[in-house]
Amino acid sequence: MVRVRKKVSKHTVNKAKIKTYILIFMVMMMSYTLINHSPKPQMNELTTSYISFNNSNATDMMKIKNLKKMNNKIGKSKWNSSTKGFEITGNKGEPYQITLYHIGNEIAEDKIHYALWMNNKLIADDVLNEKEKLENGGIIIYKGKIKETQNIKLKMWIDQDYQKTPQNISYEIRIN
Repeated sequence: MVRVRKKVSKHTVNKAKIKTYILIFMVMMMSYTLINHSPKPQMNELTTSYISFNNSNATDMMKIKNLKKMNNKIGKSKWNSSTKGFEITGNKGEPYQITLYHIGNEIAEDKIHYALWMNNKLIADDVLNEKEKLENGGIIIYKGKIKETQNIKLKMWIDQDYQKTPQNISYEIRIN
């Protein structure tokens, strides 16, 4: 019996090696992309805002960013996406304060409004220029004492009469 064997040229072998290398490279790049660009869990961080949460035990970041222009009625409503909810717990009677810190672009504080709810009751509704300022740039928007677990909701917005287009107007909050 005679066997005929097809002769394989060097060019065909090189093409096969190149295809194999390209396939390996693509698999490696896809793996790298999946590992380095997949969402990673972050402690106490929500997607729509920029608030930082500070107490003596831990520092967790939350953010309220890119505030939008709107009237006060909409700013206080569920339609305002610049909203953060968080919980304050601790020893009963222990004092705390909620402080805002500006990050991102800056505009006049009389154009920045906020509303603060505690256990679904409105406790503060003001503009930032009316509040006490700290030397480090913080603005105290609330002082209180822990009575029980306190569920806080903060909403922020820019006055609808602001003449320019706001870009990257963001704030961070610390609870001390």
